[in-house]
Amino acid sequence: MFQDIVIALGRGERELAVTQGNFKRKTVRPIPLLSSAWMSAADDGSPEFRVARALVGIHHASNGAGDQPKIGPLRTNLEPVDWKKRCRAWADKDRAVVWNAVNLATNLANVLQRRVMDGQRTGCERLPLASRFAVPLDTVAAFLDGELDDQRIADLIWGLMLIDDRGPQSTDCQETNDLPLPRIYALLKLLFLPRALVADHVNGALMWRLARNGEEGMTIRPEPRILPRLRAGRVGEACRIAVQRLRVSGLPTMPGALPDGSMRDHTWSEYTGDARRTRRLAAALLIPINSTSVNRLVHLVHRGELALATT
Repeated sequence: MFQDIVIALGRGERELAVTQGNFKRKTVRPIPLLSSAWMSAADDGSPEFRVARALVGIHHASNGAGDQPKIGPLRTNLEPVDWKKRCRAWADKDRAVVWNAVNLATNLANVLQRRVMDGQRTGCERLPLASRFAVPLDTVAAFLDGELDDQRIADLIWGLMLIDDRGPQSTDCQETNDLPLPRIYALLKLLFLPRALVADHVNGALMWRLARNGEEGMTIRPEPRILPRLRAGRVGEACRIAVQRLRVSGLPTMPGALPDGSMRDHTWSEYTGDARRTRRLAAALLIPINSTSVNRLVHLVHRGELALATT
């Protein structure tokens, strides 16, 4: 019941966003934020809800040193709201808005490309892709396979973004690792993380996670060339660029170098995919994952490590 109400409010907000240019902005304002209690009330435990909840929480996290966010939350990519006024008013400019009437995967890929571009333009030290909530990698795998209800996710995004749900990082993200995860997703996702990588020594093994505030780690700079190639279906080229960036960052990938020292990056260049799958892959790179989930990503692509994967 509560979820249906939230979705209905989201649909109303979407209509306001489309037609707000036809009204005096002082007369018709964005729907006021709902209390955080609505988030738990609308939670039906479905994977669609978890994906939408993680996505609407996307924001630019400060580094804890007194700096302020430079990029607005995900809502600013859906409608022209003034995030510095807590989305109580329409923004004068809507440059960040990229959401339109196309399919969910294309919209998510548009948002990712816009946020990466805006992060670079404003000099963000971190990619503006942090979220209080995360999605298990099994759910990401299901999304990649087209097993989730895209329309439900889109409706939930518009509704859940109206909820004021600020708070500490949620720990409600249990990994099972039951489903195979495409190795190319693991490779590319490592370049779209909101914080640096840190390796902990646990029982003689390296366990990778995202850095905490004030903690130094391995910073992997984003590659602006990847997303346009991926969205154009040139997945092999995108993978090869990612491999080179990871190597420069200190994370060499499989396979290793030949005896003469030359690299075998062409192995990654052999990956192909139709437009629908590569578009979905680009969309999945926006979905926030748990800090400790990056350990599986690293093990899938880092030289010498083995893990459950699909090609």
